[in-house]
Amino acid sequence: MEIYTSMLDNIDEGIILIDERLSVRFWNRYMANVTDLSEEDVEGKYIYEVLPKFKEKIFLRTFRTMIKENRKHFFSAALHKNFVYDKNYGDHNLRQNLKVSTISINEKNYILMEIIDVTGEYIRVEGYKDYIKKFRDIERSLNKSELKYKILFENMIKGFLYTKIVKDDNGDIKDFYVLDVNKAFLNFFKIEKEDILHKELFTELEYLVSKKSFTDEIKKHAFEGDTLKIDEMYIPKLDKIIEVLGYKMGEDSYALLFDDITEKKNNEKAIINLAYYDQLTNLYNRKIFMEKVEKELTIARSNKTKSALIMLDLDKFKEINDTYGHQCGDEILKISAKRIKNIIRKGDFAGRYGGDELLIFISNIKKEPDIEIIARRIIRSLKIPIDVEGVVICPSASLGISIYPKDGLSVNELLRVADKNLYKAKIKRGGYCFK
Repeated sequence: MEIYTSMLDNIDEGIILIDERLSVRFWNRYMANVTDLSEEDVEGKYIYEVLPKFKEKIFLRTFRTMIKENRKHFFSAALHKNFVYDKNYGDHNLRQNLKVSTISINEKNYILMEIIDVTGEYIRVEGYKDYIKKFRDIERSLNKSELKYKILFENMIKGFLYTKIVKDDNGDIKDFYVLDVNKAFLNFFKIEKEDILHKELFTELEYLVSKKSFTDEIKKHAFEGDTLKIDEMYIPKLDKIIEVLGYKMGEDSYALLFDDITEKKNNEKAIINLAYYDQLTNLYNRKIFMEKVEKELTIARSNKTKSALIMLDLDKFKEINDTYGHQCGDEILKISAKRIKNIIRKGDFAGRYGGDELLIFISNIKKEPDIEIIARRIIRSLKIPIDVEGVVICPSASLGISIYPKDGLSVNELLRVADKNLYKAKIKRGGYCFK
């Protein structure tokens, strides 16, 4: 069982054990190095005496409720000040996140606390309720402290792979012999323990390490003894995005930690989508469109090239809404936006100005007749009938166009001219106008 002592006392993360009274019962080497407090210094003390942040009522009340009710879910909180004082950072404030959940081991409830430094350096604390004295009758042949390590290892949130480094005759690393994995690892990769234990990593998880760049990274860091950190890697077979940490643990041992960050990345994409795009048309929203135009005008100014801003309005759109309903109007708008995206050149872009008004920016125009070709192409495309749940709509559009630098040097100036020309186009009952 020395394997677990080696893994958890040498891992570059903090481990804390607390009992049902929230008293500290274990403090690993990493925590001792970070805080200058040895295990003897903190043994038996309340967790909030060692880490004062825990003294806040919200934490004490939550911990006791979770212990009593054995709540399986976790809560997360953003902490804007140091949660764990780190002597290496002095008085600087770290930005950290806290996750708390419960697990059950042999019908006993445990608290799991995870503290992650999101400024870039990891300070991670995982703790479990109750100390090993509760388990005298479990495996008498095992040393209590080794059983403690085994429990912690098996119930870590991240997938943990512990290996022995395999070298060829020249002393170069050729593979990693799997010594142990935890439950999180097995669940993550959807495999059984017997399918991976005592086998070579590059052979058994070929879909993970099939990328030569990833294989070379592992070998390089294992050989040099540096910490491996891959912030984001997509595994097609699992359809997951993972974060990988690698640590050399002793001369011949190497550990890899896998964290499923798929949900986190999907949430980030959703946030970006909300911030950048109009949710109905999937075009840039007004704010982002204006910002992008200003950047493009700066480039045009530097390169002394022409650009065009098109303001587009769907004809009789209010009439469509009133006659067939807003759902039908929304569908017309979505299909029209998609057609515009398919027509404009790569590098040009469109946005929603508001209501049924759309904006299009065309860069690097060689001569003004070129913009007329694009305008006619847009008008023809938007005239194609659209079937909305059995109702055939024949839409049309009016376009007002302004040219940089002839009609203005800023996005607001170009918008004013495009708006005036749009009004002229609508008087003509469709078409486009830019003169």
